[in-house]
Amino acid sequence: MARSFQAGLVVAAVLCAAWPTASAAAAPRLAIAPVKDDAAGLVGPQLQQALCAARECLAGALAGPKLDLARARRLGADGQLVASVWKEQKGSVLSVALFTTSAKPARSWKLPLGADGRLPRAALDTLAAGVAEVLPLPAKAAPSAPTPAPSPRAAPAPAPARAPAPAPTPAPTPTPTPTSTASSAPSPRPSPPAGEREKASQALASTPTPTSTPTPTSAPTSTAAPRLILEVGLSPTHRELRFSPSGADPAPLGLRSDQPALPRLRVEWRLLEDHGAAVYADFAYGSGIRLGVHKASASRLEAGLRWPFSVTPALALVPALALQRETFDVGQRDVEPLAGLADQQLLGARAGLGLEARITGTRFTLLGGLAGTWWFQAGELVGGAGFFPGGRALAVSAEAGVAADLWGPLSLRLLGDFQRTGFTFDAGGPFASRSATQDLLGGRLMLRAGF
Repeated sequence: MARSFQAGLVVAAVLCAAWPTASAAAAPRLAIAPVKDDAAGLVGPQLQQALCAARECLAGALAGPKLDLARARRLGADGQLVASVWKEQKGSVLSVALFTTSAKPARSWKLPLGADGRLPRAALDTLAAGVAEVLPLPAKAAPSAPTPAPSPRAAPAPAPARAPAPAPTPAPTPTPTPTSTASSAPSPRPSPPAGEREKASQALASTPTPTSTPTPTSAPTSTAAPRLILEVGLSPTHRELRFSPSGADPAPLGLRSDQPALPRLRVEWRLLEDHGAAVYADFAYGSGIRLGVHKASASRLEAGLRWPFSVTPALALVPALALQRETFDVGQRDVEPLAGLADQQLLGARAGLGLEARITGTRFTLLGGLAGTWWFQAGELVGGAGFFPGGRALAVSAEAGVAADLWGPLSLRLLGDFQRTGFTFDAGGPFASRSATQDLLGGRLMLRAGF
């Protein structure tokens, strides 16, 4: 009886020792982004099969029009894997980066693709081994612990329970019985480790390989939510200003002109690595706009704060607040002024909401936006002694277009835009018109780079 009690204590001790090992073996969780430029969709399933069998993968944590590592971390991802297909002279390659706690990748790889557009088995093994180095799997080393089975050696006592009191000769037979009790002791934990143990040993066996392939490519790093964005391009505009007539009294001169494509520059800087808020400035300037014998110059400056956030994996909204300044100045030729035409120097506060909708499976994103501007300064036209003593001006604008990813951090944006400004004037002054409308119809073609 005492012996059977001791054997029971030994089995309980083995189970208690195995319990914390199994519970502490929670594998790190991984988020895998959709593979960029994988037109046939072959590489993504390969990555899922190779990396998600031995650990939990968070589906959709990195989906969306823009890569958001911070969101994946908030959802519980210990690692974030970003990959894209590149074409080189020797063939297509897969550029992979693994992020953990910052915007700098913890490890990156450049793996050749086969002629069928898939990763060869050797490349998958190299990647799995490298990921296992950065995100180790503690649970998988524990399954080798079934070796404590010898400890039930002290449990030959259960044998007498089967053979009560006969001759001591059956004593040798108890030895099979401990093996049966030993096999029953680890039974709470065989099923999970069985499949995983094989994959862990496979990964650990090939761990030396990644060190020979450390050549990092900057492509995945640029894919991960760039902090600095630069855009350069051209912006043509058609301008038309119309005054409402007021009886026989004179009205200021209206305006109709086609502005040539103005050079345009936009700079955007994301304030924090893990947040989407960004400050930006957008500037365009051009001269040589012809109005008969006169020439004019035009400029536009917008500076403010924008905050993109994802609504669905493929849709993002972008609210923005900014200061906006626009000018249109008519020069004089041979000191002859253009009588009745006011120079425009508008300054106001602008609020808008943009939209970015990624077309899944392609390199295109649809763009759109609406905004309103309250002009609290309107130059000569409102508040100037030569035209109207006072009044107010408000503008609404809309834009729509498409963005196309070109190569790495480069993309091209083509948009059309329309802005209408309504003026209302106080009575008095040399002119009698009570209102005016100015329409700007144009667009912009911008080359964009993110760093």
